[in-house]
Amino acid sequence: MTSPALNLSLSLSLSLGLGLGLGLGPGLSVLLGASTFAAPAGPELLAPGPRELDASAARLRRTIVRAEAIGVAVERLQNALGRRFKFAAEDDQAARRQRAKTTVLAPSASIGPGSGPAGAEADDRVRPPPVVSCDDEVFVSLLVRARIFLQSYRDWSQSARAQRDRVARIRDEGAVRPILDERERATIQALFVRVDVESRKYLEAMAWHRRYLGVWSRRCPGDLRVSRGLMRSTLRAPSDPIPLRAVIGRGGGRICPDDLLADGEVVVLKGTSACYSASRAEACDCVPTTVLPGAVLGAATEDGGDEGRVDGR
Repeated sequence: MTSPALNLSLSLSLSLGLGLGLGLGPGLSVLLGASTFAAPAGPELLAPGPRELDASAARLRRTIVRAEAIGVAVERLQNALGRRFKFAAEDDQAARRQRAKTTVLAPSASIGPGSGPAGAEADDRVRPPPVVSCDDEVFVSLLVRARIFLQSYRDWSQSARAQRDRVARIRDEGAVRPILDERERATIQALFVRVDVESRKYLEAMAWHRRYLGVWSRRCPGDLRVSRGLMRSTLRAPSDPIPLRAVIGRGGGRICPDDLLADGEVVVLKGTSACYSASRAEACDCVPTTVLPGAVLGAATEDGGDEGRVDGR
């Protein structure tokens, strides 16, 4: 039995002789011999095929599902904040009307802007009243979560766009496009549409946040408070189209049963039930219950939020 080194020497000698016999120079003859031992092309050197397309599309599907779940939480948080502005504005305007009714003008007082009931109404039209307060714990809790969820929404929607581009490149490969049937092309296009929808919704949510919440985010610093999450704004709305729940865990423990770290970041549950376990080394010591989008899971003794009610008050 010959050794590998001897086999290599014999092969190179034969290739050198063959190359010289064909009129090639010694250098080209050596290259001819070395080429017979070149390693086969690895996967990274091969053009992607249907298998790579399926894997990339599956990653895109997982990414967009998470972006959609986070988008639901962002939408509900912003709706709750909008209702908070609305209710505070109504209360403030009612108080102003009551003050206007009880204002007694002196006989010599003139009726005009800034004086008496008529003046008060004119001032309301010109100068919007302050409608919320940093002393409102529910408002601040919503505000803090809206910022965190919006940042996560940005990250996942951007990740979905990047993954969409990868899927599109593989789909358009010469070895892939001709063998895709109508159903497969429609499935991929449906994923692309979902990516575009979430990208647009993120931009709209960011614009709303900057317009209405930017100044309050600077004025009202606060910490995460444990909360049940938020229901839809109307009782007659259909059930959630998104089966997953985007929540935040806080306290350093973990979220069960998915075993996710509760570190103050947004996580997406595999289902609709979860609980907080303070221990990270042992088995879960809590019983999962139904949670709503935008919830903050932590020690049960900290639970005190009331924004989970449908009317938002």
